[in-house]
Amino acid sequence: TAVSTPAALEKIRDPCAGRPGATARGSGPRPIPGGDLEASGVLEAAFAARAVEGELIFLSVGDTRDHRRVAKDPALKDISTDFLLHLLANLRALGRENWLILSTRRLCGRLQAEHCERSCVWSTLWDDHPGLEPWRLKPGDMFLMWAQQWRYVARALELGYRVFRADTDVYFAEDPYPLLRSPLLRPFEMVVQHDFAS
Repeated sequence: TAVSTPAALEKIRDPCAGRPGATARGSGPRPIPGGDLEASGVLEAAFAARAVEGELIFLSVGDTRDHRRVAKDPALKDISTDFLLHLLANLRALGRENWLILSTRRLCGRLQAEHCERSCVWSTLWDDHPGLEPWRLKPGDMFLMWAQQWRYVARALELGYRVFRADTDVYFAEDPYPLLRSPLLRPFEMVVQHDFAS
């Protein structure tokens, strides 16, 4: 007769148990259930759960709806998620898991269900803004999310967090934190890399 332990039962109930990002380890970031950052208390709870020693890596990923990309190659419809997943694996290999991902509610659900990624939130900020229609934007469009993310980065800074905001189509060959904490960069409140040289 097999005897089930509470830990074994927990794994049966939670298919993500034991997977990276699914459970808190030591003093590391804690998983979050997701939520609308505009809802009362969600933003503060998400920052507190995901930050480690006051440091937060802020990422954003939206549904790839760019008709120019999809018209060229329908396989590109998931490229934004692919970029994100590669970056998370990269950061995890460097020992950094203190990220918070701004996404759409639908995509956050997918990240949780398919990849056990319990570090995403969404936002309804500006979903009903009259300026969306002239620009043919809809809630969840990456261009809207790009603007939303800066609102939340600013809020995290106001709350005293140190924020590392990164695009998802990047790769870190080494941990950037030792350089940011080095005597060369430590005196600066903000370090920004140019998207292009001019």
